[in-house]
Amino acid sequence: MIGDVLQSSILCENIKKYEKDSVIDFLVYDFAKPVLENNPFIDNIITYKKNNIFSIIKLVLKLKNRKYDYIIDCYTKIESALISLLTISKYKISYDKSYFRFIYTHNIQRISRSKRTHKFKIDPNLQVSLKDKLLLLSPIFNKNIELEITPKIYLTQEEIEKVKDKLASKNINNRKLIMINIFGSSENKTYPLDYMMSLVEYIIKMTNAFLIFNYTFSQREKVKDLVMQVNEKYRKNILLDTGGGDLRNLLSLIHHCNIVFGNEGGVINMAKALYKPTFAIFSPGVPVEGWLNKNDKENVGRELSDYKPKYFEDITWKERIKKSTFYYQDFLPSYLKEDILTFLKKNKVIEKNP
Repeated sequence: MIGDVLQSSILCENIKKYEKDSVIDFLVYDFAKPVLENNPFIDNIITYKKNNIFSIIKLVLKLKNRKYDYIIDCYTKIESALISLLTISKYKISYDKSYFRFIYTHNIQRISRSKRTHKFKIDPNLQVSLKDKLLLLSPIFNKNIELEITPKIYLTQEEIEKVKDKLASKNINNRKLIMINIFGSSENKTYPLDYMMSLVEYIIKMTNAFLIFNYTFSQREKVKDLVMQVNEKYRKNILLDTGGGDLRNLLSLIHHCNIVFGNEGGVINMAKALYKPTFAIFSPGVPVEGWLNKNDKENVGRELSDYKPKYFEDITWKERIKKSTFYYQDFLPSYLKEDILTFLKKNKVIEKNP
């Protein structure tokens, strides 16, 4: 989804860095397009609708007369494999899956599933998901090259100023601004909501900052109910109406925040791409090393085993994923508070006399 799209975009920057005359088309679901807009390393953004066969047929007809030198399929699902099969290209690159091998000229084994070394200079502490993405460039560059490793989002000054004006109308008065990612991408990636609201109270108490909750329109009523769980004296610090709008509006809001806190997912990845410090709570079924650089000094990721090291000792990853919501119940807010306080202090959003 959003995190995968952002990580895939770093391939474009690396290609343009060493092949300046290259022309790059980026194929993406329509809802994820906004995170790629204004990216100087992408020449054309081509969109289609997820799980829509008519959209795929229309896309294939559009691409049938284009002849690419390379197709890089970062997704390796039925949709992308079908599009790769029906699009003309001399070289087709993707991850190694036995039932798709006939489609691609290069089937790359993920680093996470292989002990095989590779030729690029990649920091061994880099998150596994990004290492895997960068490895898809290996058939293109037959040399040891320095790779860019930080996905980036590009906002216009107009977008930034527009949201700045909206925030000014809220009489924030130069107070610190924190975005809270209340919900994960699914229930099993969402920290228990009563626990989250306890941490929201703690953050307001320690910072006296204004908090912007990130949520969809369909979650609005649920968020209103959650806010009512917060101590009345802290509710005034929660901003629910911040101008609304689309994903570009959300990106501009993140730009104006001091930090972003909450469930690991798209918002956390977007914040990183906007160079905003993040504190992410990881689901018991999502490995921190998969999405966080071990040497990252700006971003923090925490999961249950950080506080209870032997908790998952006899539990398989498959079971962790299946029972994430169950294991979340043992991930108490009290475990996180000391690390949150350290993060708040480091990023200078702490109130002098909380």
